[in-house]
Amino acid sequence: MLKRENRKDLMRISLKVIALICILLCAAGCGLAARFTSAGQPTAQTVQRNAAVMSTTVQSSFNLVGNVSYAQSSQLTWQTSGVIKNVAVKIGDQVKQGAILAELSEDSLESSVLSAANSLITAQDALQDVMESSIKKTQALATLTAAEITYQATKQAQEALYFPRATELDIQMAYDNYQLAVQNYENAKEDYRVVLVNYKGWEDAARTTYYQSYKSAYDNLVSAYQTWNYKKGVPDDINLGAAQGAVLSAQKAFEDALTDYSSYQTLPRTEDLQSAKVNVSTAEKNFNKRFITAPFDGTVTAVFAESGRFVKEKAAAVQLDDMSGYFINLNTSEIDITKISADQKVLVEFDAIPGKVYNGIVRQIAESGKVSDSNVTFATQVEVVDADSKIKSGMTSEVTILTGEMTQVLQVPVNAILNEDGKSYVQKVNGTEIIKIEVETGLVSDNLIVVAAADLSEGDLVSVSEAAQPQQAIGTPPAFGAATPPAESSQE
Repeated sequence: MLKRENRKDLMRISLKVIALICILLCAAGCGLAARFTSAGQPTAQTVQRNAAVMSTTVQSSFNLVGNVSYAQSSQLTWQTSGVIKNVAVKIGDQVKQGAILAELSEDSLESSVLSAANSLITAQDALQDVMESSIKKTQALATLTAAEITYQATKQAQEALYFPRATELDIQMAYDNYQLAVQNYENAKEDYRVVLVNYKGWEDAARTTYYQSYKSAYDNLVSAYQTWNYKKGVPDDINLGAAQGAVLSAQKAFEDALTDYSSYQTLPRTEDLQSAKVNVSTAEKNFNKRFITAPFDGTVTAVFAESGRFVKEKAAAVQLDDMSGYFINLNTSEIDITKISADQKVLVEFDAIPGKVYNGIVRQIAESGKVSDSNVTFATQVEVVDADSKIKSGMTSEVTILTGEMTQVLQVPVNAILNEDGKSYVQKVNGTEIIKIEVETGLVSDNLIVVAAADLSEGDLVSVSEAAQPQQAIGTPPAFGAATPPAESSQE
């Protein structure tokens, strides 16, 4: 029992000793860390040096990124289905516009394409007729003559309406008859009114008799008036309107016929020639569906067609590229678009061709911008004017667009500039004297800044502040785990 208690006391003492040792080690570590921090990391300092003011040429620019494309590129496809009869080109061949690159077998063509040959012949014959025949001009003259005769006849009929149709005596008698008819109408009208008002009990037959007399008097009045008007030659509104309409219609037909005939004075007529050419072009297009034809001069860069294979409409046949020019399509922001113009010189670099700078020129600038995510850009095309075989379509390029140039401007290191109260200064070194000079600052390039001041010239010295390079202090302890060098012994 006593041994067990002694063993417990010994364990308590051991734990206390271990705790004390840990505390001492932590304190020693903190002191060592403090010493390392103060000794091994000295405070950064600045040093002063003098730099000469330089005179140089400065260019302002901005950069854009785009991809290269050829002057023209086209993947030619079949316009109808069929079996490929012949492929006349291979990759690398140079071809001229209009050259036949491949064709389909006639036996495999659709009926509509086969019938196009007959349509083409018919359209060509019609075009030849337009070029040589004068039949239509003769027909136009006959139409014009008939229209003129009709026009003159309607005018004469209209004019006849205004001439007297009877003698003065007949006209006077017709007028007197008209006046009598007016009086008779007024009397019959009054008699019928009296009957209606004062004799309401009369039989319907009696009232009908007076009404018939009233209506008969009115009809006589109208007839007498028409007879008088006709005999004195004054047309009524209906006759006058019909005659006038007939004259206008005949006049319009005559003018149209005259215009049509006049157009035949120079044969062939432009509209006929154009219509015939359109028909020929349509027929040729249908007929040529069996061929793959080069739309421009270029180089065959891919061939998909193979003799004997059946192809469907719109299947790829040949890739043709015009490598006479290399172009870069760019999107210029609305902020920069006013800084460039057509024929402006640019510099072009390619990631795939390091160390080589090509020359370019701005060829096209879009008149209207494209809006995307609230950003407005303008399509801009640049041509590489000194391209070589290293450049390939699709390559990524960086285009530097020069927007300005200043010659004989002064430059100093950026660290030479001091800023106080919103103004910029440099410290000019004149022997042992330091002169503070206010300057205007400009473009910054490669840690140099453009400055302008009346009291500053090329070759003047200015003071430049630079941070001193930190050095490891003597007595800095080695890194944890490194071998500790032996201490030097002192001999007295």
